Amino acid sequence: EQTDEEREQTSRFGQDVVELLGHSPDCLLPFNKFVPSYHHHFGRQCRVGDYGFSKLIEVFEALPEIVDIIEDIDGERMIQLVQQEKLKVMGKQIVDIIQNSKKKYIPLSQLQEVYISKFGFQLRLETVGCNTIEELLDHLRSWIKVNQGREEPLATIVDQGYVRTTAKNVRKLLMDQPDGKMELKQFVQEFENQFDSIIDLEMMRRDMSDILTIEDGEDGEYVRLTPLQMAARNISNLLKEEKGKLSVEQLESAYLHKYGAPLKPEDYGFYSLTSLLAAMPDTVDVIGFSRVHF
Repeated sequence: EQTDEEREQTSRFGQDVVELLGHSPDCLLPFNKFVPSYHHHFGRQCRVGDYGFSKLIEVFEALPEIVDIIEDIDGERMIQLVQQEKLKVMGKQIVDIIQNSKKKYIPLSQLQEVYISKFGFQLRLETVGCNTIEELLDHLRSWIKVNQGREEPLATIVDQGYVRTTAKNVRKLLMDQPDGKMELKQFVQEFENQFDSIIDLEMMRRDMSDILTIEDGEDGEYVRLTPLQMAARNISNLLKEEKGKLSVEQLESAYLHKYGAPLKPEDYGFYSLTSLLAAMPDTVDVIGFSRVHF
């Protein structure tokens, strides 16, 4: 059984795995080359004991949302990123290509050629279940948009600043509601009234799943904060009552007293209160001696 610290270490190791495999063709690496590749890339040893395991494969098996262990046609074990992680890697790579292009766009007909020139290997669409560049970019709409140029479609970068600002306003509006939810039609109208802007519902569904969910109700669709964001709202309200700061121990006690239920990190997919609070950077800071600030 892993300790909380070992679970935290395993989670951080998962991000190392994403970075390392993201530099490999098809986000794929032979199992027996992982340890030397890890050492070469990060300049440190890969010690499985740090994660509470005795074998490397056990560490990978603890990260099913990040990696798969497969066998190639010769029966050799391979490590690969799961499809969703592969798409994220490809999205970041294509954004990098566009950002470094002189005109800040790439004609779709040239994307594969430019990708090979930049990374030294082909963008293999079939590894993420796509048949065409257009189909791939449709999966990457959070990063890349396609505009029609004079002669052909052009890949450009989505304005992430606009997405972040909109998400911040969406979060604020929902946090102001007593139960963190609104009827969707009312939400759209109130958003326009408060922020003088028409919300893009497709963008909201696609790019803000970490903030909200849209659900069917008896009277139509509702938009509501995710459980993690509801916990962040509750903590924010507590900190306001306590002049903006509490120790972690005081926070646990005050949360139980105010809301009648303990603040349990495992309910939100975290192994410790510190890691739960770290997932709320827009709400709290944890600084020195485990003190939580607004």
